[in-house]
Amino acid sequence: MPFFSKDFTATALAPSEGSGGAYLNPSSIKDGSSCRFAILSESPLEGVELWFNKNDGGMTKRITPSWPDPDLIADLEKQVNGTLTVRDGKPAIKSCSAFFVWNYDNERVEVFSANQKTLLAEIERLTSDEDYQDLSQWDLKITRRGTGTDTKYSVDMVPTRRSNTAVAKAVINAWDAACTAGADLEALYEGGNPFGKPSK
Repeated sequence: MPFFSKDFTATALAPSEGSGGAYLNPSSIKDGSSCRFAILSESPLEGVELWFNKNDGGMTKRITPSWPDPDLIADLEKQVNGTLTVRDGKPAIKSCSAFFVWNYDNERVEVFSANQKTLLAEIERLTSDEDYQDLSQWDLKITRRGTGTDTKYSVDMVPTRRSNTAVAKAVINAWDAACTAGADLEALYEGGNPFGKPSK
């Protein structure tokens, strides 16, 4: 079964028309570096990311399940006490995806969150390939080249490091703890914490 939904490329990645816990964003990968991670989610959260300038300073984002209409944007501006960010004359609205991963470098469960169209299309292509159907046997490796508007990402599937018993145990224990704490990607739709609440 494909990791992304059948319509993700056709809709979410189509050109647009005019909390606590750890996050892994491709833009945080340094030029010339790679990040390797194991996918933990059964399926990704697919949505639309909107950035807002808060009236009291700073920025915040919200994710909606589908492309927002003007009424929803107005409601979100009230919720965040701010205004939709405009960059180069365009509203800061992009299709996005998020899913739970095990970041090998940081040795913890994180939320991978991305809005780069070509990167997401490549992840979708690889995770849909029948050769990689069992994602527990494969890791994703993202490499960044360049900076700013010259940034390019490459994505590879590599045999998982979870074949090592100690690594597998660490991943299982951390993921079990995250699930017990209430890990839920849909919390992102409400601007909430996808990691749930830590157990006491």
